[in-house]
Amino acid sequence: MINALKNSSELLNDLNVGVVLHNPATEILFINDSALKMLQLTREQALGADAMDPWWNFLDEFKQPLALNDYPINQVLSTQKPLKNLTVGITKNDGKTVTWVMVNGYPNFDQNHQIAQVTITFIDITDKKLDIPFEAIVSHANDIVLVTEAGNIEGPNHPKIVYVNHAFCQLTGYQRHEVIGKTPRILQGKDTSAKAKHCIRQALQKKEPITCQLLNYTKSGEPYWIEISISPLKNSLGEVAYFAAIERNITVQKLHELKLEEEANTDFLTQLPNRKNFIEKATQLLKDGTQYPISMAMIDIDFFKNVNDNFGHDAGDLILKQLGQLLKQNFRKTDYLVRLGGEEFGILLPNTECDMAFNLLEEFRRLISQRDMPVGEGHSLRISLSIGVYSAKNPNETLTKMLKHADDALYLAKNAGRNQTQRFKATTI
Repeated sequence: MINALKNSSELLNDLNVGVVLHNPATEILFINDSALKMLQLTREQALGADAMDPWWNFLDEFKQPLALNDYPINQVLSTQKPLKNLTVGITKNDGKTVTWVMVNGYPNFDQNHQIAQVTITFIDITDKKLDIPFEAIVSHANDIVLVTEAGNIEGPNHPKIVYVNHAFCQLTGYQRHEVIGKTPRILQGKDTSAKAKHCIRQALQKKEPITCQLLNYTKSGEPYWIEISISPLKNSLGEVAYFAAIERNITVQKLHELKLEEEANTDFLTQLPNRKNFIEKATQLLKDGTQYPISMAMIDIDFFKNVNDNFGHDAGDLILKQLGQLLKQNFRKTDYLVRLGGEEFGILLPNTECDMAFNLLEEFRRLISQRDMPVGEGHSLRISLSIGVYSAKNPNETLTKMLKHADDALYLAKNAGRNQTQRFKATTI
């Protein structure tokens, strides 16, 4: 029997495959020469050592320290199932030289169906792993590559970044050491879409892939747009261990799209929202039903045709531009401005009852009537406005009805001699 055990030990030592035998407490009972060589340990250091021993310097495929629970022996003990083809890096404390091994593990059960021993085998695959230098390819790819851990995604500092490539550093201005261990949230800012962030978080929680567009910020605070595709990466147990984000810089394309969208929704002359844009936003606001009472005003430049006839259309355009700027400067950011067409403008005033709206509009009308408006070549003139205002007190009103009643009030102002503000009166319909 002794000779048989001796012969078995010699046979295992002659193998190119590393063999380690553990007890259920993870202590090493036997280790062959090939395993000692790959683990870079002496037999005295290895025998009796357990999974908590500081000799072990294991890395995952992203060259990050392997978590204790992910050690091959601990995976077999926790699942009580064989472990197949797990890639692990073995390194010394300097972390510069990595031996890559393919690990398999097998539980050995006693007559009570309890694990009595665990056999761990591994072969050196360093040369094969370097045959296709994936890390070098990813490192030098034009697209941004970012990898985070998947174990914890909750809290302001999670998930944590474990890898970024050179393209990431070029675009963001961050060096690798500045972001490893940090969360990708450091790239987000005040204008990053809350909806996009919510969608990403939901996908991470469900461990599902997602593709979306996101506004991020560089280290110096410059905004940039990316199209980001996030995929879960599974370990040998089929568990999601990482999230890999492939990001493409689409800033030029996105800015062009935003410019086209702005042009489609903006009056080219006054830079106010156009009728289409106003109707979409105002209709949505009315459907929301939380900002009542709400008032609608219609504004018309008195005798504007005379400006064009006497001073030319360029002068008329200057008047329209100036009035658009003065509307922006004198009304609240929460008010919805619009050039409805020609010399006619509109304002939707949320949370504003009729008397308050009337006072704001009357104050603006007086301001304009006392202001000299340059029209070119050292000339200026004064204009006056006719304004009609209507207020809705409940969510049952439509935008069409509000515009109609404000226009009825504007008609009253014009018929009463212009250069004045009039409230809607039900007797006008």
